[in-house]
Amino acid sequence: MMSVFCEEAPINVKTSYAFRIYDFDDDDMFSRGDIRELLNRLKSDNELSDLECEEIIDYVFSEADLDTDGYISYPEFEQLITKSPDFIHAFRMRI
Repeated sequence: MMSVFCEEAPINVKTSYAFRIYDFDDDDMFSRGDIRELLNRLKSDNELSDLECEEIIDYVFSEADLDTDGYISYPEFEQLITKSPDFIHAFRMRI
């Protein structure tokens, strides 16, 4: 597990691992529920309202759900990561 957080780990390894981490219901797709769970785990109490969370989820899906089927597949997630050049630098641990 720690090798994926190494600075030298390839982007495809990091992307695959991140996808599995955030797929909370383990169905190989990101649903609105997965994104909601991620937001709940990231925010502190009362930091974001339910309406703000829904707006974030709507934005994520408008950017990432390319086939508009209501889910974000792994290829769509990969495409989203290419829009985020900081991902490879943020998805690491320095020990």
